[in-house]
Amino acid sequence: MVDLLDCGNKEILSGRVTVIHKKNLDVLLVNPSVVVILDDRKDVWDTQNQENVIVMQKYHFFTSSVQDFGLSGGEILSELRIDEFYLGGRAYLHIVFQILRLIHNRFFYGIELDGTTPMDKDVRVVLKCMMKEVLKDCKIVFNSVSS
Repeated sequence: MVDLLDCGNKEILSGRVTVIHKKNLDVLLVNPSVVVILDDRKDVWDTQNQENVIVMQKYHFFTSSVQDFGLSGGEILSELRIDEFYLGGRAYLHIVFQILRLIHNRFFYGIELDGTTPMDKDVRVVLKCMMKEVLKDCKIVFNSVSS
């Protein structure tokens, strides 16, 4: 599971960081402009990497995760030996995967259009644009606002 989440670079998950009490991409030999981070907390990341973070809800697949957070057992997917796809529409990871695929396509499609390389692009710009689209054309009305 760690290899899947950390792509073989266990530096972040093992706590090998250069900023005390913060996760940071500077331990990886990659430009942060090409990195997307999925995490349930943005505040644990150093401020220079927070634009790379997509905040997602905690995902509890293993029994130990459910116990660590003091939750009731419910349907522990690892014990059922299934993933969430088989539970009738609660496919949270599938939705996250679709979002990541959309980010990937927008990032690399732009490269194809202008002939640049990935190192010339910044995925954080793609993330900002996509976040702006979420509430585009929505009107927010506050009722009974007091000062």
